[in-house]
Amino acid sequence: MATNQEILGYGGVIATYATGSAEPTVPYWDLAFKNITVQFLSNDDFPEAANQAAAHDLTAALVAGDLVYPIAGWFPLEEIAQAQDLAEHSAGTGRVVLDIQK
Repeated sequence: MATNQEILGYGGVIATYATGSAEPTVPYWDLAFKNITVQFLSNDDFPEAANQAAAHDLTAALVAGDLVYPIAGWFPLEEIAQAQDLAEHSAGTGRVVLDIQK
């Protein structure tokens, strides 16, 4: 939020799709004095064509090595229960990958 406050000019927009807190703190006056708009986004609200385009572009970026995510664990489909357990308890340590090809 500090970076947003520093770089956004009057009438700027923050588009957010996730938070680590169920009740995040918002610096009301700093945003209000700049007339900042905060948009809360969910991919459930996006048109399907936009979801497909995003999936295509993100996959291409991953294949090209342009996106790098920490991996907490990689599991074959047979170990889906272990993958779920790790996903529920690995907050902040990386992604849990379920490989359905193995």
